[in-house]
Amino acid sequence: MFEQLVPKLAALALVPALGAQAPAVPAPAAPPRPFSLDDVLRVRDVREPQISPDGAWVAYTVSTPDTAEDRNKSAVWMASWDGTHNVRLTTSKPGENTPRWSPDGRWLAFLSSREDEHTQLWLLDRLGGEGRKATTLQSDVDDYVWAPDGKRIVLVAEDVDTAKPKTPPPIVIDRFQFKQDEGGYLGKQRRHLYVLDVESGKTTTLTSGDYDELLPAWSPDGKSLAFVSKRRPDFDRDSNWDLYVIDAAPGGGGGGGGGGGAAPRQLTTFEGPDNDPDTESRPAWSPDGRSIAYLQGGPLKLIYYAVQKLAVVPAAEGGGAPRILTAALDRNVASPVWSADGSSITFLLEDDRAVGLARVPATGGAIERLVSGPRVVSAFAAGPNGKLAVLASTPLVPTEVFALDGTTLRPLSRQNDGWLSRVKLGSVEPISFKSRDGTAVNGFAVKPPDFVSGKRYPTILRIHGGPVSQYQAEFDFQLQTLAGHGYLVIVANPRGSSGRGERFSAAIFADWGNKDAQDVLAAVDYAVAQGLADTARLGVGGGRHPHELRDRPGPPLQGGGQRGEHRQHSRRLRHRSVCAGIRGRAGRTVESRRHLGPAVTPVPARRPDQHADAVPVRRQGLQRPAPQLGADVPGAQKPRRGNPTGDLSGSAPRHQQAELPARPPGAISGVVRQVPQTVGAQRRGAACCAPTAIRRVPGAGWAGNSGPLSPAVSPRPARRPR
Repeated sequence: MFEQLVPKLAALALVPALGAQAPAVPAPAAPPRPFSLDDVLRVRDVREPQISPDGAWVAYTVSTPDTAEDRNKSAVWMASWDGTHNVRLTTSKPGENTPRWSPDGRWLAFLSSREDEHTQLWLLDRLGGEGRKATTLQSDVDDYVWAPDGKRIVLVAEDVDTAKPKTPPPIVIDRFQFKQDEGGYLGKQRRHLYVLDVESGKTTTLTSGDYDELLPAWSPDGKSLAFVSKRRPDFDRDSNWDLYVIDAAPGGGGGGGGGGGAAPRQLTTFEGPDNDPDTESRPAWSPDGRSIAYLQGGPLKLIYYAVQKLAVVPAAEGGGAPRILTAALDRNVASPVWSADGSSITFLLEDDRAVGLARVPATGGAIERLVSGPRVVSAFAAGPNGKLAVLASTPLVPTEVFALDGTTLRPLSRQNDGWLSRVKLGSVEPISFKSRDGTAVNGFAVKPPDFVSGKRYPTILRIHGGPVSQYQAEFDFQLQTLAGHGYLVIVANPRGSSGRGERFSAAIFADWGNKDAQDVLAAVDYAVAQGLADTARLGVGGGRHPHELRDRPGPPLQGGGQRGEHRQHSRRLRHRSVCAGIRGRAGRTVESRRHLGPAVTPVPARRPDQHADAVPVRRQGLQRPAPQLGADVPGAQKPRRGNPTGDLSGSAPRHQQAELPARPPGAISGVVRQVPQTVGAQRRGAACCAPTAIRRVPGAGWAGNSGPLSPAVSPRPARRPR
């Protein structure tokens, strides 16, 4: 009876009372304009779809930049399955994320730091009322999963750091991996599993010790939990993660690092990563509880070049070897979900420049592609009666929630329709070309919105980081910002990229800056040969080290987050872009997990006797500026002098974020250098975003540079987020 009342009560109570509808789509008051830097702040980042147990609603999150607070804020929304209603459920200042329904559909849980210095678990009753805090831990709740009975929730939280001296103590390095991207220096705290009793609010420790336990998953009967860990000496030295199973009933104090009943039981023994947490892919129990689907990586020697395969292992003790269901696929997969009858497994499937949704029989066999084509499916959720909610994007539409009807994606969230109706985006066209040695390379050409056939355009080559990643058929506001300012943007997936199999990714193993550099330069040659790119106005940029792809004496430096390519044989790419935060009105940086803000910074070519400021050091994620490395390291012999103009024309050490100064009078939006007032007056009457040629002024150099941009021909690039 209660289950039948829930959807009716939700429709009557939540829709009018708890939130605003999604932004309406106004009738355009003016012709669509090119995408600009201001539009970056209008993009609504939609994530985390979750179908309610009754199948009537899909919860999801919407994140938007807050320039006043200099951060992104996330809120929980839900859309009706027919797509007629979108309701905002949370409105707190700190924001909310990670919504998940209780099995009976009464509660919608989420994570938030409202009313607390730590992120806690909150519960929102669908029958009405305010959300209530369910946990009061002294550290952040990183992850959680409802038990099948709806009475318990497993939590992932880090050990409490009880040492809080007034003066920060010195950092002591006593472990092999002592630093991590985004996280900083690593201490002795570990992330463990806790079990929350929903009714009483009591939290009990399930695991403890010197290891991390991540990505928990309940067995269908609620008696066991699977999780991922590295429970061995010197676990910092490799990525050999394994699957474990533990009794879900707390109490007793087991051995082997478990704080609950029995000690954890190891399921996988592969000499390589089993369900590496970096994939953010949770292991999945079969409906009968006999098997667990997960991801198996490659041998340790292949590190991140290995393809992630779908595997199934027996859950029983001593159950046997895993079965690899996608061994012949040679493509990365993620996020396995069993069908209700256990006959098949649905998963995300990466391919060349795209990510789709696929299904394979649980016993192995032919792979069926449910969603394919030029788009990126970044997440999906399964519901009753075979319902699937899909999070997808295309080159001209940001990520939104869709219902999968057969093979058709039906829009549900429509969070970005409003501002999209007012802009004219540049077309994104797939390109394919041959590298110097004949290797086929693929990518995209993003054209200005008012592209004219036969006209050559100033061109920016963008290089992705990773190195094992790829440019995909998804909305990229960085590329659209450049195109909106009149640039042709060329992106390529050189050897080392993902999407085309393990051999293609591993082609640059221990050989950075060789084949991959040839491939991205071939993209420029292609654009020139097609009559698209102006050879006098070429630039290069990327997420990490675009300055490495340019003229430089001496041997190439291999390493660095961007690739480590160094061009010694061509002088075509004369300008680079650096990573910089998009700044709010107060002049501070708007932070984003998705790196809101590489900015195009035109710079002249470096003099032949000068080197880069920073040498990438790939050692526990620590990057050091060259002066700290000693004179025997290329790039360390001559530290750069400070720039008296205060611009960012020089290279910045990779571990520091370059911040753009507030735009002074007369400066061009998105360009770091200050432009003389006379130039500002000249450009006030010029057409917006019209790119012009770039040339150097002989004999008028700044410190460390060979000359400034000619004021009369300064371009109009724009700045632009895992």
